Amino acid sequence: MSEASTLLASVEPEWPDTESVDGERSDVSSRVARTDYGTAPNRILVLGDADTTFDAVFGELANHGVDAVRAHEISACAASLHANKATGVVLTIDAASLAERSARKELARSLTGTLHKLLPLLAQPAQVLVLARGTDETQKSRMDKEIQSVIGKISRQATNEYGVNLTITAVDITGNVDTTVIARRAVELFDAREEVTTGELLDYTEIENQSIGCALALRFVY
Repeated sequence: MSEASTLLASVEPEWPDTESVDGERSDVSSRVARTDYGTAPNRILVLGDADTTFDAVFGELANHGVDAVRAHEISACAASLHANKATGVVLTIDAASLAERSARKELARSLTGTLHKLLPLLAQPAQVLVLARGTDETQKSRMDKEIQSVIGKISRQATNEYGVNLTITAVDITGNVDTTVIARRAVELFDAREEVTTGELLDYTEIENQSIGCALALRFVY
């Protein structure tokens, strides 16, 4: 079976009856049944290794009353969500040294695989925010090139091959950044639930003093 066939076969997964012990969620109201297009309440997955950025984003979402699930593995999020799909995802990734071409290709392969696995968990429409942190600022351009390529490709595939209305935006948070600002921008993005350009990668400096939506809009003004 081809990769595309395998993915399509998994679009309607069987949801476990019990919540995974690996996933942690914020306190939320009682569950609601799956709703029609565009009417599902905000339900955000926060995926990645726990760090200050990860914790700040999850905490800010919870403080705003958003149903948020945090986990290291996608499988834990799937179990926690039961029959209710996610309207948004925050995916935090840390890139090691990317001086070697093999390391850059591994980053692209890993990100592609993760985004593919997310598709069956997403409501319609859905937004994914990728927060990418490199360990070496001199490698920023190389990391950004790989991530830009991947999110552009997955955005097209989601729409054209799988019929998923998906917006993917990435932000490079390499270097000295304010995690509080990053968390606030994530909340703004998911709270607005507005149509934004997909497949774009922003630098942290572009969102430091404005929302992600404004930063994306400005790219097409000037």
